[in-house]
Amino acid sequence: MQRGTVSGFFVPIINAGSTPADITVSFYQQDGTKLTTEGTSYQEIGSTIIPGKPFTLKGYATGLYHINFGNHLKCNGRVYLGRIFVNSGKASLLARGWVNTNEAVQNVEVNGNRTFELAAVPTPAEATATKAE
Repeated sequence: MQRGTVSGFFVPIINAGSTPADITVSFYQQDGTKLTTEGTSYQEIGSTIIPGKPFTLKGYATGLYHINFGNHLKCNGRVYLGRIFVNSGKASLLARGWVNTNEAVQNVEVNGNRTFELAAVPTPAEATATKAE
């Protein structure tokens, strides 16, 4: 990235289902370390997702992660990978993103811009009960 450019990273995550989704969103830097920086507001739009912190996304609601990248953060310290974990139950989600710089907008495609279904990993007791059925 050229000096003097300012960019922002935006990721809205939409609950496409009618029931609440209990999820955690994690972001990773180029070297695989977790990015734990809380998001920032942008033009009166608040960043509601805190990386690594579980939260409940109401049915049909949208959570947003946004962070400004100025000259203080090197390119390899930015988001290179994102993961969504379902903490309990199931979730039907839609996610996308974009990186906005002074020069252009680069879209970040997630699952071909289609909804995806996720479920929590069963506990050992749940897995045993399922096998017994």
